[in-house]
Amino acid sequence: MHFCIYHIIPKPHHPNYSVIGGGYVHCWINHADAEQAWAQVEHHLDLADWIIQSREHSAPVSRADYTAADEDERECFDKAQREEIALIFHIWPPEDRD
Repeated sequence: MHFCIYHIIPKPHHPNYSVIGGGYVHCWINHADAEQAWAQVEHHLDLADWIIQSREHSAPVSRADYTAADEDERECFDKAQREEIALIFHIWPPEDRD
């Protein structure tokens, strides 16, 4: 399993472009190879009308990395094991757009 964080902005034709300035997306990808994990999530974000500004963090992870206090993250890890990918978006309004 691989975890990464991307800084993203919506493409101009994104359905919520008028209300989203950008954000960070936390990604869990069920792939051991980092390059293939990045390619998979980057393709997924592109299809969802996001522009990747940068990859901020990337690391292999295991379920043991998440404690009971990390319930949302542990749920995403479990979801990615079942469905190959799980994402949490942290977005901000367009007035904060870089």
